Amino acid sequence: MDPLVPTKEPKEPITVTPNEIIYHRRVRVMEHAKKTNVSEACRTFGVSRTTFYRWQHLVEAGGLAALMPKARRAPAMPNATPTWVLEELLAEAVVRPTLGAARYAEILAERGFEISRSCVQNLLNRHGLGRRRPTRRRARAADRSHDRAGHPRRARGPVRVLSLRGASR
Repeated sequence: MDPLVPTKEPKEPITVTPNEIIYHRRVRVMEHAKKTNVSEACRTFGVSRTTFYRWQHLVEAGGLAALMPKARRAPAMPNATPTWVLEELLAEAVVRPTLGAARYAEILAERGFEISRSCVQNLLNRHGLGRRRPTRRRARAADRSHDRAGHPRRARGPVRVLSLRGASR
């Protein structure tokens, strides 16, 4: 590689996270408010004055770094299916893909895991292992050879006009 000719590719990929975009926008709002006034800055950036003053309070307390959005943890769902039950279900669904949700629930009950059929079906759908084939109605809609009521569509030919002029009664 020639050191005199600059490459068009950056040496390190530049990635900007959504949090950084939010941070830079908030900083721009604060800077614009210093140049003009609060109302003008809020109007320009589409931010309420209440939000602006909340950000300003954060800046006064912790500097501009306080405008960076906080990292939030995923909420803990108390009724969520335990991971070990989910792993058992998914393993069973991969090994025996032809069984239905009721049968999977029975198999898990034999192993000591109480889980409803509807919960099994929801978990399978969430992980892409739900229905194996589309329903007849969906298949017909995809085929387009049937109308919405499920009746076969007639082949459309040329339109013929029947003239009744001059016909005797």
